[in-house]
Amino acid sequence: MNANIPRAAIAALALLGVLGPVTAGPPRVYRGPEGEMPRALRAPGADEDDLRPGRLGAPGGRVEGLARWQFWWETNRDAFPAPDGRAGGQTPFAAVLGRPAAKLADPTLRRIAATLAPGLEAADPAEREITALALAATGDPAASGLLARLLNSARSADRRVAALALGLLGDDGAAEPLGAVAADAGRPAAERAAAALGAGLLRHTGSAAALAAGLAASFGASGREVDDYQAACVTALGLIARREDLPLLARVAAPGSRRSDVVRAAAAAALGRSGDPAPLPVLRALLADGSAPVRRAAVEAIGRLADPASLDAVLEMLAGDGDLLARNLAAIAAARVGGARAREALLRALERNMPLALREYAALGLGILGDGRDIDRLVAVLASPEDPSLRSAAALALGLLRADSALPLLHSIALAPSADDELRSYCVEAISVLGDGGIRPLLPVLATAVGCAHLRRGAALALGRVPGPRADHALLGILVREGDPYVRGAAALAFARLPREAAVDALCGMVESPGFSRDARLSAIAALGAAARAGRGWTLTPFLDGLPFHALTPALRLAYGIL
Repeated sequence: MNANIPRAAIAALALLGVLGPVTAGPPRVYRGPEGEMPRALRAPGADEDDLRPGRLGAPGGRVEGLARWQFWWETNRDAFPAPDGRAGGQTPFAAVLGRPAAKLADPTLRRIAATLAPGLEAADPAEREITALALAATGDPAASGLLARLLNSARSADRRVAALALGLLGDDGAAEPLGAVAADAGRPAAERAAAALGAGLLRHTGSAAALAAGLAASFGASGREVDDYQAACVTALGLIARREDLPLLARVAAPGSRRSDVVRAAAAAALGRSGDPAPLPVLRALLADGSAPVRRAAVEAIGRLADPASLDAVLEMLAGDGDLLARNLAAIAAARVGGARAREALLRALERNMPLALREYAALGLGILGDGRDIDRLVAVLASPEDPSLRSAAALALGLLRADSALPLLHSIALAPSADDELRSYCVEAISVLGDGGIRPLLPVLATAVGCAHLRRGAALALGRVPGPRADHALLGILVREGDPYVRGAAALAFARLPREAAVDALCGMVESPGFSRDARLSAIAALGAAARAGRGWTLTPFLDGLPFHALTPALRLAYGIL
């Protein structure tokens, strides 16, 4: 190994020998979510426009690509809110997947920030983008000036990611400049959209007026970039959550607003993210809207607000909306509201005569709802010869239900080489959610399974729940030796699950040393960002809750293994 590698990195990586070689198989090119998920192929002729919120179609009984339950879970697994006081003996979801209680010491966070800062000047654009997001996670006040300089970069992508990073950093001093960029009609729409989202992530009321003004000034314009900018403005206003802005969001979401479906759906979603129950009558009315994307956003918003008074309308959508994805999201909303009637509706949706995609969402919904009486039904689905995707949803639901009785079945599938790769991965995740220590010694082995990228990814994520040096070393080994970028990204994301003080020196050494490959260094940068967020008592993925998927650059998606 190169002599320039710091001792901390050498010491950590020397211990990888106890885990055996990491065998990744031949490296392959990352082709986006549809390339990483079996059977998730978009319709012929679809383009990137179909990946934006409000542009997903789902004919027949199966949904594809980003409409699958797996994508919903990936972007909600750690950010899912658990309403208090629900009846029925439900498992508190946040207790299963909540934020870590322990934190990193301040000197450790400063060490991470000092290691990351030079990356903002790197020649590699991907390194600058990943570094900006990771540096923001440290919360270091000194990072604000560095990111502000990147906001003035000659490269548009740098300016966009700097705006998001300033929002994530949480420096209230950035509210005014971000609001000014968002309202500046002379700037490219993509930069204005990123600045709007950054201002929203700050949740600082000082930028709300500029966002509302920018939204009003763009009225009448059309096109994808305008839609994205307007959607970013309403998303940001929902995150800031000033009560006086809720009527504006309601007007934008309304059928007569003359905004595009993308913007109207974003406004409906923003009403749900505001956490304020005042817009619920508006959201209930939108469940009957003529636009499927708006109905989807409205039912998700009602689920976020967990409004029992809206349950009748949600169940009506679940039973017969003409858009399959709207029905699927209604299943999640019903689970979030909870109660006996929601449970009965989800059990009906799980029946064999229902569309496959709806059955998958219903199975996951039963896990979220949290009634232990449904364990046997879900075990039967998992043990059946049905579609592996449905069985995967049932496996995960059993984990959320803390179904210890399902552990033997989950173990047998997870360790069966002949089982479906994706199904094995979700069985591993379910076991890790259950907290069963029996799988822990096997995770480093599963994380090296040749030809099973899904399983390796699931094992990497599960390792994030395991404390101690063995898990640290296994995750470091994946970052260094894994050939699949999606799996490496999952290992980086896993560092957000628990504060890992002992691994920070090794990660810093990987970033600082020229002796590691570019892929390993970028993964280490992403892992330091994840570790910093965990070290501040946060999980990594809640920031996604305020960001449209397309707002993340390809480099950022790949760095964290985000679909």
